[in-house]
Amino acid sequence: MQQTQTKPHGGPPRHSAFRTPPSAFTLVELLVVIAIIGVLAALLLSAVNGARTAAKRAQIVAIINNLDAAFEDYKNNLGSYPPNTVVEIGAPSTPVMRIDNQKVLTNFRRHLKKAFPKHREPAELIEGLCGFVNGTVVDARANNNVVLGGMTAAEAVVFWMGGFSDDPKYPISGVGGPSYFVDTNPNNFRDDRIENRNWRLDFNLQNLGPRDADNYFYQQDERFIVYEDPNPPADAAPGALRRLNLWTLTSPGSNQSYVYFDCSRGDATFENDMSAAAPIVSNQVDSSNPHALAIQELQQVFAIKERKLTDSTMEYLYANDGKFQILHPGVDETWGLLPRINPDLDPPTPPAAGVPIAADANYLLEGRRSTSKSLLFNVGPWTLERADTLTNFTNGTLEDAQP
Repeated sequence: MQQTQTKPHGGPPRHSAFRTPPSAFTLVELLVVIAIIGVLAALLLSAVNGARTAAKRAQIVAIINNLDAAFEDYKNNLGSYPPNTVVEIGAPSTPVMRIDNQKVLTNFRRHLKKAFPKHREPAELIEGLCGFVNGTVVDARANNNVVLGGMTAAEAVVFWMGGFSDDPKYPISGVGGPSYFVDTNPNNFRDDRIENRNWRLDFNLQNLGPRDADNYFYQQDERFIVYEDPNPPADAAPGALRRLNLWTLTSPGSNQSYVYFDCSRGDATFENDMSAAAPIVSNQVDSSNPHALAIQELQQVFAIKERKLTDSTMEYLYANDGKFQILHPGVDETWGLLPRINPDLDPPTPPAAGVPIAADANYLLEGRRSTSKSLLFNVGPWTLERADTLTNFTNGTLEDAQP
């Protein structure tokens, strides 16, 4: 039965649903409550984003620390730190060749001989990994037997830390090494069972890339090498082949890879200052693949330098000199421009009055030009995309490391 109530002083009864509530928010009070909720939501969102950023940075740093320990262990067991193999493709970009290509190949050969004194890996394989064919650096693929520009600094991480075969004669081609048997068909790339390699690191193999839609190695960038098997199975057909895919290691949820720079073979000089990847002509890069775009970005990434007083002479040295650098662009996944040594843009005497300096000049400073171009460890200034770069020789970002 519906209830009614009688209005004071008489009058018709009024339905209980139309009673005036005992109290109500005014419009001003309601707006204040909404504003407070908005402020609290913004603070909560900021805290959540900050926590996510901190967690992602901690994850990157943890992998850097693991790589640092693994490369130290590598040197302790095999006698020296592994070299980089990036070479200069085609005509030099400056009047002076920036990289001594023959020295790159020589360093690679010497290191393999020192690490694996009994190895009998084919010369064609060693040359191909350094971007050479028949003693010459090439600027085009030739029957899949060469990696253009040599291994990038990102590919070097997995090649050296991926582990080698226990076969002293075939550390690359033996069981557990970085290459795998493909019979006589170089397109049998899906047989790359990376879980069977003698990994030096215990990390999630799903962080290795690049991968195609079916989760196999993405081969459109042609970052692989095919060569004749030097020790084929007894039942293999004549001309049996092996294939070596150049994987890279990324942080979970990232398209950017960790890079490795060897800083143990000479001081930081113009001739030694190689980029993380050799410049490759645009029609040889698949612009639809994030990994290919990452390779292009690595062409502007160089090892980080510092200056020290040695025998009363100031000279460039690598940060973490005598060892190596592990770098990652940080949470923003953007490298920015890491500086190189370029004597053409940084001559031994001050430039003549009125001589313009290129706006995009990328060089290190010796106190003769604008300090805005001085990007030495640790004084910087490390700003913008470069600021959150993470390394194995800093406790935090490059921005945190500067005074």
